[in-house]
Amino acid sequence: MLQSKTKELFILLFYQEFAGKYRSSILGLYWIVITPLFMLTIYTFVFGYVFSIKWPGFAGSNLFEFSLILYSGLVFYNTFSEVISRSPTIVIENSNYVNKVVFPLELLNVIASSSAIINLIINLILIIIFKFILFNQFNYEILYLLFILPSFALMILGIAWTLSAVGVFIRDFHHLVSSCVQGLLFLSPIFYPVSSLPQWLKPFIYLNPITIPVEQARKVILFNELPDLKILILYGILSITTSIIGYYIFIKAKKGFSDVI
Repeated sequence: MLQSKTKELFILLFYQEFAGKYRSSILGLYWIVITPLFMLTIYTFVFGYVFSIKWPGFAGSNLFEFSLILYSGLVFYNTFSEVISRSPTIVIENSNYVNKVVFPLELLNVIASSSAIINLIINLILIIIFKFILFNQFNYEILYLLFILPSFALMILGIAWTLSAVGVFIRDFHHLVSSCVQGLLFLSPIFYPVSSLPQWLKPFIYLNPITIPVEQARKVILFNELPDLKILILYGILSITTSIIGYYIFIKAKKGFSDVI
């Protein structure tokens, strides 16, 4: 259990992480909804109206279909990118908590991940609402998001803890991570489904930590399909394992942070 002062600091830091960026703006927290609505409108216009692109294997003529499918993948990537790109420098950015304040540094990644996941949930809710408005469809399969999202969050957190530990000791590490994250955009099934890839390439794309959440979330939200439970269970186990290993690495490395910061 967190001590009272630690809990208060955690809440304060979480608020700063989640809402602080909107504090000085006129519309404030409304930007959390306005931004994804604006982006969804742009994707709909560009891909649905200008290019009239269709998703492979998804029959239909509505210009909103492709934009919803594309956006549902991008929100997962953006969440991953936001947390992972920042993780190598998150301890350095908060170096005052290393030497001056008794604060569990591992919570820094918990705060960053939680904020990003909440934004992801807001985006997914908007996608579900748009699907209902445009296609008059609401399906019970979306309840599987209750399994997909926690697994995704644990995967992100485990990777973030590991990268944060390395980033303290290797200051250039964040440049490598940022480059890898940018490349991951095109190595993830965001602009294409896994089924469209050559058979020999499919096992490799499943090594991507974004692939399974994106594919399974699309199934349950947009395609009205049940997820592949075996794949979800395997991903859940890998996520738990990754988070445990990442936490262990961070706790071990934390002992040496004060020597280099």
